[in-house]
Formats: sequence, C-alpha cells, structure tokens
Amino acid sequence: MHVVDFASHRDDDLIQGNLTSLQIGFENAGPSDFARLVPALADLSSASLRRTAYDWVRLRARHYFGMELEALEDADMGVSVFRSRLDENMKRATEAWFADGLKAGVEKGLERGVEQGLEQQRSLLSRQAVARFGMETAARLTPLLAEVVDWTTLAELGEALLAVGDESQLLVRAKAIVAASQQRAD
Repeated sequence: MHVVDFASHRDDDLIQGNLTSLQIGFENAGPSDFARLVPALADLSSASLRRTAYDWVRLRARHYFGMELEALEDADMGVSVFRSRLDENMKRATEAWFADGLKAGVEKGLERGVEQGLEQQRSLLSRQAVARFGMETAARLTPLLAEVVDWTTLAELGEALLAVGDESQLLVRAKAIVAASQQRAD
C-alpha cells in the first residue's frame, strides 16, 4: 500500500509522464498553474489516458475557475496534434479567463467609484446644511442622506437645500424627497 502526501508535493515535483504526479499538480493548481501543467498531459503514455486526463482537467477548470477548455476529438489524441490543440486551447481559455477577470475588476471598480461619489455628495450636502442652517440641522439631515442611493435624489435634496427658507422646511422637504425616492425604487 502506498500513501500519497498531497501537502508535501511541490510545484517542481512534476514527474514527466506520471499520472499521479500530474493529478497532484492539478489538485494543487491555481488558474495560472493550468497553463504550465496542461502541456504535461501530452507526455502521458497512451491516447486513452490522455483523453481521460484531459476530460478530467476540463471539468476541474470549468468547476473551479470558470475556464472553458474545448473538447478534443479522438483524432486529436496523437502526441503532436494533442500538443498543438492543447496550446491553442489553453491560449484561448487563458485569454478568456483574464478578460473575464478584467471585466469583473472594471465593474467592481465602477461600483466602488459610484459609491464613493455618492458618499462625497452626501458629505457635501451635509456641509452645506451646516453652513446654511447650523450643525444641529445637519445632524438631523445626515440619517436621511444615508438612505439615499441615487444621484437624482441627492440632486433633489441639494435643490431643496437652496430653495427652503428655514431648517424645518428643509427637514420636511428632505423626508418627502427621500420617501418618494424609496417608493420609486420599490
């Protein structure tokens, strides 16, 4: 009986043509490791073994990393064709994976930027309320501002801040604007 210690396996322990070594490598692999490990599938001894190992790798790549590797035909299992198809496939999958990551990063950055912009606008309105009506009014307005999640409502609150004559009018108008905004959102 043999015991395989996955934890002690290092990235440079890959034994060419050894299925167990390759399996351990893939089990420990991150997305960037796939590009390094997939070509080693071509060193497996038979076409059926390459087919089985490749199909398993495809499933792992899709499940763990959202990478889509194309299916290969039986005709693609010869060593030289297999290597060529692997290279093409990994290049496409890696480019798609990086593009998806870039897109997700841009979207997250935009969301973060919008939230920061909204927070800055809330802060500006609060400072304007202090300048016009004093700290107490701003303190009463702040919880209402915190409920606002869109630019239009913040703009309406800014206009109300300029249009009202006193703090009581501001607070009544601000409550109405925020309530109307929440109804629109529902």
